[in-house]
Amino acid sequence: MKTNFTTTKKAYTLLRRTIPICILFGLLAISACTERAVDRIFDEIDALEEDTGSLTKLKGHWIRVQSNNASSDNMIIKMTGNTGEIIDRAQSTFENGAIKWNAIEVVDSERFFHQELGSDGLYYEGTMKLSQDDTLRISVVSSGSGNLQKWVKN
Repeated sequence: MKTNFTTTKKAYTLLRRTIPICILFGLLAISACTERAVDRIFDEIDALEEDTGSLTKLKGHWIRVQSNNASSDNMIIKMTGNTGEIIDRAQSTFENGAIKWNAIEVVDSERFFHQELGSDGLYYEGTMKLSQDDTLRISVVSSGSGNLQKWVKN
């Protein structure tokens, strides 16, 4: 019986020492997975902040310097949030206070999708391309005068 008792005692001692180690390794594995998940979440937050940051590049006043609708050139837009409001309509038929650029969405650090207010009062799909942080080229999906525009930051 001594052999069985000794064997059982050794097994118990070994088990008693290994269980905490197994628990420790388990906790380390869980914390590593959790750490990776947290890192991934922070990476996604950083990416969203970068996108928001690129939208803030549009913030400020923009003057329309060239387009295929000359009567709307020299118009000034005040860009805040994700909209651009006309603050000086120049010789155009638009009203001051109208939202010319609506629902602007970031594609990447230089490109944006938006809704462009047309002279008929309807919104059209458009794209914006920012270059050198002070030049904005707009292309409106609809054909017609004013579908190609160049703006500079004022």
